[in-house]
Amino acid sequence: MVVVRLSSGGLLLHSVIAMSEAGMAALEALGPPAFAIIPSKSHAGDAGFYKARYPHIQMLAVEALRREHGPDVPVDANVEDVLPRFGIILHPVPATRATEYVYEVPLTGGGRMLMANDVLGNVGAGAPGLLGRTFARFLLPMRKPDVARVYRLTQAKDVKAIRRFLAGLGNIRDLRLVTVSHGAPIRETPAAALKALAS
Repeated sequence: MVVVRLSSGGLLLHSVIAMSEAGMAALEALGPPAFAIIPSKSHAGDAGFYKARYPHIQMLAVEALRREHGPDVPVDANVEDVLPRFGIILHPVPATRATEYVYEVPLTGGGRMLMANDVLGNVGAGAPGLLGRTFARFLLPMRKPDVARVYRLTQAKDVKAIRRFLAGLGNIRDLRLVTVSHGAPIRETPAAALKALAS
């Protein structure tokens, strides 16, 4: 899960995960949860938990995927209709079977960050234990940020085109951070890490 404080003071959550009471209290100490992005069907499991805890939170989903979520997933609005008002740019991922965006978010302290979901994976994070390490080995790239392995198998129509797209995002001015749903955030020279995907 990624948490961004918006200029309004409210929190934007990406790919919500239910946490212990201590974790939820730490989240609330950052500010009021105002919006939550449900980036895909496979990342919708805890949306109901958040809507029940925060009835006023706006649950956002990609317009093209809203029908896939079904009646048990609370969706209030489309990401396309809400996020641009906060200066967030939606970059549609090309050559993929399911609609996915990489979100370009202005940082309150200056610079920009990117939030990717399943299209981009990174090393350095995974669930504990043998099962977690095995799952991460299948899901994530082995040595550096890249199109996630499982994405290549299940969603990508043209991996080279997706890599070119991600490399192009490396040209965003003052890029400070790239987050992914699977793997560690890219903090060190994120622009260079993305541009390297073109080679």
